Amino acid sequence: MPPECRVFRPRWLGRDSWAWVSRVLEDYRDLAGESRAVLDARLRTDEAIAPDRASFRRVRRVLDAQFLPRRVPTPEPAELRRRAFVLAATLRRSGERDVAARCLATLAHSLHQTAEHVEQSLLADLAAEQRLVAPAVAPIVADVAAEANLALLTSMAACSEWIRLHVAASARRVVAAIRASRLIAVVDEAPATGIDVTLSGPLSALRRTTLYGRRLAQVVRALVASADWRLRMRCLFAGSAWQVEVSHLDAAFPRADRSPARFDSTVEERFFRRFTRLKSAWTLEREAQPRRAGARWLFPDFLAVPHGVRERSIPIEIVGFWTPRYLERKLAGLREAQLGSHLLAIDETLQVVSGDVPADASVVLYRGVPNAVQILEGLVRIDLERSGGARGAT
Repeated sequence: MPPECRVFRPRWLGRDSWAWVSRVLEDYRDLAGESRAVLDARLRTDEAIAPDRASFRRVRRVLDAQFLPRRVPTPEPAELRRRAFVLAATLRRSGERDVAARCLATLAHSLHQTAEHVEQSLLADLAAEQRLVAPAVAPIVADVAAEANLALLTSMAACSEWIRLHVAASARRVVAAIRASRLIAVVDEAPATGIDVTLSGPLSALRRTTLYGRRLAQVVRALVASADWRLRMRCLFAGSAWQVEVSHLDAAFPRADRSPARFDSTVEERFFRRFTRLKSAWTLEREAQPRRAGARWLFPDFLAVPHGVRERSIPIEIVGFWTPRYLERKLAGLREAQLGSHLLAIDETLQVVSGDVPADASVVLYRGVPNAVQILEGLVRIDLERSGGARGAT
């Protein structure tokens, strides 16, 4: 560790925090149906019982996400106000006595809603006028504290230059999250005994840093849901470098288990459907086996099999965020391990550092979703080169 890099020790929420977290949670429950302005007034007295303002704000953000749903009414509040002003002016000219009540009733009838709902929707785009809505499943104190801990870990990861994580159990979920997020990642150990992964942090990217941070948050959530993990990262806080070390033993984190999806991302699913529609001699199989490339491991997204002959199969990896150096190292690893029959589909829009794409026959560029025809042509080209010029499958 560099001498200028100090160790940062996060302040997690444990059982000793449950009393004040419970009080804040009760305020949200009691004020369901009231405006955010009323909630803010109530919570000003509760802030003093929290150990620090940062922890209090994190708990508030967790509860805001559950009690203040971000639903935009139809029509939008600005348009609804415009219609209300026009209608109110018309009613005044006609001599209507109770303009407000008649205006709300008329708008409610035209929108097939109640007058109360219309009245609340008029100012729904103003933060102070948002209405608290009790969630269908009432949150409990332990879950709120765990989500607040995750929010702290995620916020630190958003300020990182790099992250190194180790997963000894439930590694498959973490690998799936990394593949779905398309982050710049290097896997160094065999998945059978756990994995060591090095991730580039958002601060290492010169472009798309906000999107990169959101994708990283998805990986962090999958990581903390594992049974045995630890991570180390270098972060920049207020211009100073800090090292942060966290493991599953340090605090309680959300452990909600979600049923696995067939595809890791919508990009994979859309590509799979488009490729299947070509009705070529190649079939795509999901959950391709990891491949060792020197000291590292590669996790293909698909295995392309021609005419059902698995000996001629070609793994396909859909690459998301990337830098020229990252691609050069990946291609060099493929060549070093004699894994040339490995096709990389690279999203041009997710380049985070300037530079040219390495010229290589196993690279296919795309935008948004890989072009199924171009991928098929790349597979045929690799198959031809591998067979010494004999006719490849199409």
